[in-house]
Amino acid sequence: MSTIKIPYRRIVLLISIFLVSLVSLAHHRTPEPSIKGIPVTDLSKMQLIDAKAGFAANVNNNWVQSNEIFVDLTEKHPQAIIGWIGLAKSATSLEQYNYAVSQAQKRLKDASEGEQLIANLLAARVEGDKSLQLSISETLIKKYPQSG
Repeated sequence: MSTIKIPYRRIVLLISIFLVSLVSLAHHRTPEPSIKGIPVTDLSKMQLIDAKAGFAANVNNNWVQSNEIFVDLTEKHPQAIIGWIGLAKSATSLEQYNYAVSQAQKRLKDASEGEQLIANLLAARVEGDKSLQLSISETLIKKYPQSG
């Protein structure tokens, strides 16, 4: 009777290589879209670039350009909460600011945790709740240190 030799070492080696490959792939997944370390939802790559440009214009004191970018973004993609956040930050009037904050609040359910924190911070400013503003700001900085 002939015996069949099973190459156990070779099988174990192949299984090991396969498992290492799986672990490696799990660690190299596509990064989540973000702005200053805060994950953003519901944006295509081009809209993400526009939002980043809008925030950059705002930081560089070019509020008119920032406002134009976020008006355009919210008109074309109203479900993206980051657009409403950007519009509030670049608002040209109190009415526009309040409207943008209210629109952001309506979209909290589908937002990332970071977007929710920023939207709630903006709402706390509208309400004048300084202790809530401080609490949210501390949480935001703790969870997303790049956002500061």
